[in-house]
Amino acid sequence: MTYNTLDYFSVDAYEAVRAAHRSLVGRYRPGEMDSVTWYWNRPGALGDAGAYHREEFGPFTLHSGPMVNLPLELVAIFLDSQVKTYMDRDALGEAVRPAPRNGTPHDDAATTAARERELARRIGGGSLQSTSLLMAVVEHRGYVLGGMIVNPGKTESTIAEVMQAPSTTSIAAFQAKFSLPPGDPFLSMKENAIIDLVRYFRAPDHVLRKTLPSSLLERSAYRKAAHLIRALTISEAFAVTARWAGSNRRVITTCVCETPNDDVKALIEGKRLRRLDGSEVKVGAIPHRILTCSTGAELYPVAYQNRPEGQSKIYTLYTFDFADIAARAREYRQGALAAYAQGEAGDAA
Repeated sequence: MTYNTLDYFSVDAYEAVRAAHRSLVGRYRPGEMDSVTWYWNRPGALGDAGAYHREEFGPFTLHSGPMVNLPLELVAIFLDSQVKTYMDRDALGEAVRPAPRNGTPHDDAATTAARERELARRIGGGSLQSTSLLMAVVEHRGYVLGGMIVNPGKTESTIAEVMQAPSTTSIAAFQAKFSLPPGDPFLSMKENAIIDLVRYFRAPDHVLRKTLPSSLLERSAYRKAAHLIRALTISEAFAVTARWAGSNRRVITTCVCETPNDDVKALIEGKRLRRLDGSEVKVGAIPHRILTCSTGAELYPVAYQNRPEGQSKIYTLYTFDFADIAARAREYRQGALAAYAQGEAGDAA
């Protein structure tokens, strides 16, 4: 099997995917081969096997637990699929898209090189260097159709202290260049009471249509299946965090989430609907606060130096209450499961 940067692979292709990732890192990040914690250097699943949770929902298998406890092949396919999804959905600029929206065709070699560089950058990015990462993964027939990573804060430092020395934190969102007014209550929070939600994705439609059974490709059934993937991913990210916090005697009070992704922003801020009178209203929003909203180049000037998408993508950093959003996520999953089951019952009838 030949690896390429356009196709999505299953765990059956793990050896080829891992070899390709190692090759890309050697080509584009040769000086970091020994200084970065790459997923393939982990000798299989580590630690408490009981920390790895697996559950079946319809045709989907939900995997979750500390990243070090999940099967290595699943971690590899998650990272490969997540980065490709971001590239294909224009979250990382037009250079990595085979068909850019500005109508100017790309040279195939230039597109491939851009996608290879992006993969090399992100399969070992800063948000993956923590040893406490948690993962939630939705899989079907070996393909990763959705997932999210949770990065719990580690230190007793207040956010005010972290923002004075951002290199000391494992939470990528707090390494951004932004400020809050003196006395802001968020500044007094402890880093180890906060989780950072990163790498959320749902595989593109063409991947779902290739992997889902034919019974789920009809419009209504497909919509409910896609909705279930999203609900399982989001709800399990909070469920695995609660289990981990209980086992480690940690109290998590707050979530942060930084994203340039319009789909994720809509999940948080709600979807815009137009009334009959022409006015707009947002529905389905969750209680949140926006800490900052700016371009990638302004928040991360070093990382986005000479990168065009650093000016075009607007990153929004949200914060919300953990207990509240966890409860909402449970309800979200219950509703999605009920809708999916109703669809199956209707098909059987």
